[in-house]
Amino acid sequence: MRQPLRSVGPIAVLLFLWLVIGLAQAPEAAAQPPGAGTIPLTSDQVQAGRVVYDAQCASCHGPSLTGGLAPSLTSRIFRARWSGQSASGLRDYLRQQMPPEQPDALTTEQYTNLVALMLSENGHAPGEVALTTDDEAAANLVIQFSGIPVPSAGPLAWDVTLPPWPAPPDPTERLTPVTDEMLSNPAPGDWLTWRRT
Repeated sequence: MRQPLRSVGPIAVLLFLWLVIGLAQAPEAAAQPPGAGTIPLTSDQVQAGRVVYDAQCASCHGPSLTGGLAPSLTSRIFRARWSGQSASGLRDYLRQQMPPEQPDALTTEQYTNLVALMLSENGHAPGEVALTTDDEAAANLVIQFSGIPVPSAGPLAWDVTLPPWPAPPDPTERLTPVTDEMLSNPAPGDWLTWRRT
């Protein structure tokens, strides 16, 4: 009966060592906040992105990316929307949607520099390695922001059909239609025009 326990001994020791090594490395991973150094970008890219942003984006998103006519690019909503997404996903979204009057009007390098600026403004520190303009390589760079959990389920599946968006209320439903009779013989307390005599 003791013989099966002897054969489990080396396996248990290996599992124990694997657990101890894993736990010893966990604090190092936890000490670095999510988003710190996860996406490579350089100061030159951030500065070039600022030039493009000032010329193409600041009129809507504000001079400091905090919003204006268009939403903020440094808010928790922005970080929650893009946390867990790829750098190429953000760049592709910009390419397809921005500037609104001329999507895809900028070069791939300019869109990449805009992504570098947005990431920098949201806590990613520039380093020595540049954010790549290669779509395939950028697809493997997952954006993470400090304090924003990475979604585990991912985006909605392609085959999911969402319910129709609710119709906005019609403010004209509350108005009383004006007839010719009302215009020719208005009620004494209801004057439709000024200076009626």
